Amino acid sequence: MDLDRTIGATQARTNPEHNDGCNNHPTDLSLRLTSVTALGAAVPHLLGFHPRESLVLLWLNEGELVVAQRADLAPEVHADVYADAYLQPARSFASTEVIGIVVSADRVDHDGLWAALEDRCAVPLRARLHLSGSQIRDVGNGTQDSGGPWLWVSTEDRQRVQEAGVAPAPGQPGPRQPALNREAISREFDYRPQADERGGEENESVDGSDLAVMLSSDPLQASSDVLRITAFDTPGRDLVMWCGARMNDRDRRELLRGLTAALAATPRGRGAKLAAATAVVAWLIGDGARANAAIDRCLADDPADVMGRLIDDAVSAGLPPAAVESMFVGVTLDELTLPQGVVDEVLIGRYSPR
Repeated sequence: MDLDRTIGATQARTNPEHNDGCNNHPTDLSLRLTSVTALGAAVPHLLGFHPRESLVLLWLNEGELVVAQRADLAPEVHADVYADAYLQPARSFASTEVIGIVVSADRVDHDGLWAALEDRCAVPLRARLHLSGSQIRDVGNGTQDSGGPWLWVSTEDRQRVQEAGVAPAPGQPGPRQPALNREAISREFDYRPQADERGGEENESVDGSDLAVMLSSDPLQASSDVLRITAFDTPGRDLVMWCGARMNDRDRRELLRGLTAALAATPRGRGAKLAAATAVVAWLIGDGARANAAIDRCLADDPADVMGRLIDDAVSAGLPPAAVESMFVGVTLDELTLPQGVVDEVLIGRYSPR
């Protein structure tokens, strides 16, 4: 196996080219991973958080990263059952090969898991790696004489990946923040009472036109107060998602920043619809870590929320952001249940295709 060639052909893109209805916005962020240690350094940035006791699958299509998938590491005795579940999302997107990475402090070989994945995977398993702390090893093909030595993931590898801006962060169109752990990302969506809180949304004026005006700004200037007041009900949620599907990535990041702040100011039990919109916007950016954290908040606030469950199914199935984008772009403005007078010509002109 020519491992250096395999990983050298892996180009990680976090902002895939898309059409926002007005202009094309090709990505200018890419990173070519030319060594096993560089790939080890990139893993937390590709996921958006530092994984622990996990199986990470990097699905590639002609050398370009399509989806970075993470799941809890399976007990060896259940390797066959877990392998089927691991590979299920790959049915939703095109791929030509996959790189598998076990992330575990336990340095056993996980032969049963690798064999189960090899047996069930529809595309070649081009590399089997084991990441343990700051060291990574090429496991090889599973035979007694295969596999390479443990290699240190150097500070230089980590700095190069971080400086390349691989991992998205809310509202940051420039250099990205370093990856967090999953708990820290989840805390971004936790309720944090504000010092000047006025008693909750039911005591505040709800005017959908305020949301439409905010979403009409170009470039977008997201107001967490407007989002908190107007996007916690169905019409506001739908308008946020409808516009989010038509934005460029810079505006989506700004919208995600505002939605995150709005959720943090929304008491538990009231933020399901706001969290659903947040999850969609995060997924459209390609920020799966925050999409999952927002879904968790949505279903915790309202386990029966229909949109939250649909989004949960889409993310769990590995539905690519482009497919989610096309679903919302395909909805006409007339199909949204918006109050009369909310939408004006400015918003229509902002998001209508030219």
